[in-house]
Amino acid sequence: MQVERLNGLAVDFTERGYRPCFYLELHCSEHGDIRAAVETEPAQQHRCPLCGSTCDSVALGRGLTLRELPNFEVVCALTQYARKQRQRIAKTQ
Repeated sequence: MQVERLNGLAVDFTERGYRPCFYLELHCSEHGDIRAAVETEPAQQHRCPLCGSTCDSVALGRGLTLRELPNFEVVCALTQYARKQRQRIAKTQ
């Protein structure tokens, strides 16, 4: 009975313009931590929406959004200092 109520609630929200989505967090070595909402169930790796590089990702859950999909938000950007440090380390390896 509770599932039926939840399904009915989801239908009510989609009639109001909400879209079902999957939320994920990915870490880009260039841009830092990014949270995104996508239409399809995310894999363990996902492309960075800013630079297109392949990044590790973690599924956060399912939900609804009024925003266009896909959409994203940079949660924790890498500082210029951190980028330079990573570049130095990569050169020595």
